[in-house]
Amino acid sequence: MRFRLSVIVLAASIVAASAENLPPAVKSAVAENSKSCKKTTVQPGFLTRQDINAGGRPDYILDYGSLRCDGDQRAFCGSLGCESQVFASLPNGAYAKVVDEIV
Repeated sequence: MRFRLSVIVLAASIVAASAENLPPAVKSAVAENSKSCKKTTVQPGFLTRQDINAGGRPDYILDYGSLRCDGDQRAFCGSLGCESQVFASLPNGAYAKVVDEIV
């Protein structure tokens, strides 16, 4: 039950911070990455909307260096950088994860 509550709180925080509904693929990725956290805190810079593929729709860039897990600001980071994901819009309305790297 705690995990679900944490994911709901995280999703609500992201939605409030971005003032929009996120695509299911983006919500799912955030939930998967933060499932081991009891409490997550979204910092400025975690979510960026930008049309990176010139498709006319927003694409999503997630910088996990700006997501706190149980207060740890480096939970999603290592010596080479922090986890980053990019979701590009597809013509059918879905989103595809095109980058999932430590940068």
